[in-house]
Amino acid sequence: MNRILINILVFLSCFFLLACAGNLSDESTTPSKIAVLPFSPAITGPEYKFIGKGLTHDVITEMYYLEGFIVRSYGSVKDWQLFGLDGNAIANQLNIEYLLKGEYKIRNDSLILDLELIHLPVETAIWTKHFEVTMASLCTLPGTVTREIAFEMGIKADRHENIDLNQDASLDPDAYHLYLKAVAADPITSEDWMDCIRLMERSIEQDSLYAPYWTYLGHAYMEYSGLVGGRSGLYAQAEHCLVKALEVNRNLPQAIEYLGLLYAKIGKPEKALDLLSEGVGKFPNYSGFYSGLGYVNRYAGQMDESIRAYQQSQALDSGLNNLVRCQMQILKSQIYKGDYSMAKQSFESVCTNLQTLGQKPDEKQLFYGGIIHLYLKDTIPAIALFDSAQIVDPNSVWTTFGQAYKAALTGNRENLPDIAQSLESRDIVDGERRYRMVHFYTLSGKISKALEHLKASIDGGFFNYPYIISDPLTVDLRDEREYVDLTTIAKQRFETFNHH
Repeated sequence: MNRILINILVFLSCFFLLACAGNLSDESTTPSKIAVLPFSPAITGPEYKFIGKGLTHDVITEMYYLEGFIVRSYGSVKDWQLFGLDGNAIANQLNIEYLLKGEYKIRNDSLILDLELIHLPVETAIWTKHFEVTMASLCTLPGTVTREIAFEMGIKADRHENIDLNQDASLDPDAYHLYLKAVAADPITSEDWMDCIRLMERSIEQDSLYAPYWTYLGHAYMEYSGLVGGRSGLYAQAEHCLVKALEVNRNLPQAIEYLGLLYAKIGKPEKALDLLSEGVGKFPNYSGFYSGLGYVNRYAGQMDESIRAYQQSQALDSGLNNLVRCQMQILKSQIYKGDYSMAKQSFESVCTNLQTLGQKPDEKQLFYGGIIHLYLKDTIPAIALFDSAQIVDPNSVWTTFGQAYKAALTGNRENLPDIAQSLESRDIVDGERRYRMVHFYTLSGKISKALEHLKASIDGGFFNYPYIISDPLTVDLRDEREYVDLTTIAKQRFETFNHH
């Protein structure tokens, strides 16, 4: 699928959503927007809570197959019960028309789940259902719930004839319970993600034929690698897991999304574009594919297309968590375009939404806030943000990046080679992150090393030609013959991708 067709798809999707908002389309064909709140245990305690969170995640996954719903992602709903909001307030925050919520309890060897489907904003319960399954058959519950809702709403439960909602149902209850624990863990730090990796590896040892296991393990490897610096072999392990997931179930949205993102990170943007485009064709209401297309386009220097794709993801999933995630990505394209004031506004929007969520910026978000001020030549706030990132997580690669920029800002450029060398020992694989090394070596006067990393960055899939040739931090490279040769290669890839 070429880029022109992709842009048409994004445009038509945006038009369709506007039509829905303005009641321009026939009501019978307008997908309904729904959120599934994490199911609550009737008896509180950590030994029960993970089951509800994990089952909610899988119900949401199953509902992606329904043509009649635009489903809010698990990331957008997982924290909403913490706010104690009524249904109408949640409807306003998440921009939804239906809310599915439930309570469960465990009795003997069975799980009992009582669900309620609520029509908003009047909070009318239009459907209630009582489910009871043995703990050994817990993995069948998400598919059963989804089919019951589809039947009640009179919508098609299977978008494609070759999709079977139960095609990869696990048969090992212990493996499924380990998976539910990993999904419900809400990992933040690298240690948290390593705990998830251990849980998923144990799960797969017991049952290797359930695609979501491979998907979540691949995702965990990607997240862990991102925090520790892309150490050698981690991306390869992630790719193995995600390819395996799609071998088991070619139509699992999260597996398509994560593998597309991974291909962008390891220098295969054309494969990423094709895979994510395939996903859009199958699941046009799945916001993650548009996020992925935004990511790939940014690496390839298509900043406007990237921003539009992320905005489409926000339109499909306007939960605050997704708004934050996408706006953080949008501000990167704004930085690359030189729209530093717009990037600053995006960062302020992110901070406001995080505050609404009861959260503070993490070290990566603080780092990018510092980068915006660096480009704006606001030295004091830039340094303050880089230092704040170090307080949040002193071991993160983003913190180390920030301290390197701080060294440049404070006139301690002689320290930059040592910091850059420490980063090299962490094997920065991702092409966009590798470009940070170009900055550090350029600013420290190590031109040959800077050019070495520029080549690695372009080879790694970051061929954002418009940004590379206009970046004010690499002016000292412009007269080098190798720089001219490398930017010519970046331009060729940029232009080729533009016509892919």
